[in-house]
Amino acid sequence: MEEIRMYNKYSEEMKEETAIYILESGKSITAASKELGINVNTACRWINKYKNKHGIISNENKPASSDEMQNKIKDLEKQLKTRDRELAYHKKQLENEQEKVEILKKSLRIFMEPHA
Repeated sequence: MEEIRMYNKYSEEMKEETAIYILESGKSITAASKELGINVNTACRWINKYKNKHGIISNENKPASSDEMQNKIKDLEKQLKTRDRELAYHKKQLENEQEKVEILKKSLRIFMEPHA
């Protein structure tokens, strides 16, 4: 008889939270995986993906050079400035739309008033 494998689908948020938990728990990946009921290889993949996404360098890897870190900082600062500009733009758009809504509400009240 053929064995049927069941696969669980985990959200990206769940994977990241699990990786953070394992990294911060101080437990071995094997112990934490057993505790959480997930395969150790799955946990390793999630941890590696989390580390790569957030630029975390493991102790066993060579440390990033100062130039690499400066470049990463500059890149992140550029991204932050871009996001700040986008946020300011969208806030202004929201204010404009809210003003339009208020004007329309006032107009509607005027037109709804009984005329003598």
